[in-house]
Amino acid sequence: MAARKNNSSSRGAKPAGESGQRQPSKRVTQLIIVAIIVALVGGTYVYQSLTAPRTDGGKQTASLTLEDALAQGKPVYILFHSLTCEPCKEMEAVVRRVIPAFDGQITYLDVNVYDESRQDLVNQFRIETIPTSVFLDARGNTVSSFIGVMTDEQLRAYLEKLSSGETQ
Repeated sequence: MAARKNNSSSRGAKPAGESGQRQPSKRVTQLIIVAIIVALVGGTYVYQSLTAPRTDGGKQTASLTLEDALAQGKPVYILFHSLTCEPCKEMEAVVRRVIPAFDGQITYLDVNVYDESRQDLVNQFRIETIPTSVFLDARGNTVSSFIGVMTDEQLRAYLEKLSSGETQ
């Protein structure tokens, strides 16, 4: 009769230091590290592109401060939005179609809520939902606000009342 060999890994206790799970190879570990680095670098690029000042019609509306806008002596229309928000993109399209008709009558501020340099405005107007439109008279008093996407006609009506000095 042959003696049975005691194999500790077949049943019961495992030798110290073995978890029973296979460790990834060195190559797999390197690929994981490279993927993490690429994701971080790519994420940084995307964040910078989302928070960069935008130019609309040659004007840097994202870098214009509220004080600068009010110093022009005209009513101010502020659109609070995000570059990744679908309803915000719809509202921006409405603004692009309507705002040119009010050039010289109203100052337009384009505020990306994720731009850290614009957090003072986000906090001042207590913006919690986007898109949000805020309409200010020439003295900086809030005349009206609107949360959500407006039609061209709705925005035009708000801006006509604002430019004529009527209150909403």
